[in-house]
Amino acid sequence: MLNRASHQRKGGNLPDRHPRGTLPLPMRSSLTLQRSLYEHQARQIAQQVQTASPRFRAYQRRYEAATARYRKVLELADVDARVAAADLVYVGDYHTLRVAQQAYLALARNALSTRRRLVLALEFVESRHQPTLDAFLAGRLSERTFLNRIGHPYRGPFDIWPGFAPILEFAKKNRVEVIAIDRRAPGPRSLELRDEGAARPIARAARASDRPLVLVLMGQYHVAPSPLPKQVDALLGDVKRSSLVVYQNAEGVYWSLARRGLVEKTRAVEVSAHELNLVNASPVVCQRSF
Repeated sequence: MLNRASHQRKGGNLPDRHPRGTLPLPMRSSLTLQRSLYEHQARQIAQQVQTASPRFRAYQRRYEAATARYRKVLELADVDARVAAADLVYVGDYHTLRVAQQAYLALARNALSTRRRLVLALEFVESRHQPTLDAFLAGRLSERTFLNRIGHPYRGPFDIWPGFAPILEFAKKNRVEVIAIDRRAPGPRSLELRDEGAARPIARAARASDRPLVLVLMGQYHVAPSPLPKQVDALLGDVKRSSLVVYQNAEGVYWSLARRGLVEKTRAVEVSAHELNLVNASPVVCQRSF
């Protein structure tokens, strides 16, 4: 991701009521061009993927409403402290953007230093392949055999394995438990079924008596408070665990920072008491990775 030490920035309270016309004209023109390119690329992506179902749009609207604004700028050290204080941390992933996985790995490295037992929960592998994942982490399977057995579907320019390989190498080196949380579920209820499939192993790990720190990496729309975190809380029942959502490069937050001329010097913001957002790429760069 980023060199964390070199990107520490002093933040402050920045309510989302700043007038739009505060940027110099060249910067406003640049922002307008960025927005135009973003909207053009969004239309191109929509033509290639199934995004038209009412359920998908509902997920999208929920996420956009949750990330439309921010409360204040944070330093990366603040993010690490919030992660260390939580029991369940849901990190939003943009699968084709390598920096998204690198940011997750940076959070995991810092969480490891707290001495709490750390559990990584990855959407990269389906839950039914947990024994295969365990064998790979134990060194009993080669990389090629592992990917073949889990049916890794991404090849060519859409190969996302290089973004996840360092995470599993980190887990292997530090003997960190990794749980597989994905579920292949085509059809109109795909999103809901995938949330249900992920919630069960996450809740099972979080319920442990030693209260581990469970660090989840799943698609950004899933980690908005209502879908996945709500289902995990329901499964935990009377077992109380604190949770934190860490979005990455939420569009609403990015454009708000850009209008203020703050996006280049901001690496994280607080969205709400239980939601943060990392800023490590522009929305246009995220799209281009896809």
